[in-house]
Amino acid sequence: MTTHKLEIEYDYDFELYAIRSSEDLYRIAFLLNKQLGCQFKQSLESAVYYEGEQRIPCSYYFWYDCDFEAEWYIIRNQFQFSDESKLKSPDLFSGSIEADINVSMLSKEYRHIDYFVQVFGMIPRKMKESLLTVPKNISEIQTLIKLDVPTMKDRDSFLLFEYANKS
Repeated sequence: MTTHKLEIEYDYDFELYAIRSSEDLYRIAFLLNKQLGCQFKQSLESAVYYEGEQRIPCSYYFWYDCDFEAEWYIIRNQFQFSDESKLKSPDLFSGSIEADINVSMLSKEYRHIDYFVQVFGMIPRKMKESLLTVPKNISEIQTLIKLDVPTMKDRDSFLLFEYANKS
């Protein structure tokens, strides 16, 4: 009896950039807007990341480049969420319900990275060059590198990320 193995290959139709910075997410968006001429805005709805069966809502910044029909997202690598299945019931002294706070990472392979810029669509060469020179021009961003998505071990994590305004 022969056994057939089905291998599924995904098309990673996005570019991914890693950012190392101690700044908050809103500040990263502001700095990139200022340096690159982008118009990142915070999404009003949360994106959803799945960790097993757990749905983890998280905020992100979004920019749609009309000229090149590209969707840009800035997302955190680390998420804090409460596991609602393990709610602690209120006791006599606390008077409130407490939940355990868990931490999850979008990319455990790049655990030292704070943020990712994920781009669906074409990026003009001049914009790529400007993006890669950001650490030289913005002191608050220590590192910004382009990642080779097909060689990443946890690249599928970025496929599981659902943006609220993604078409």
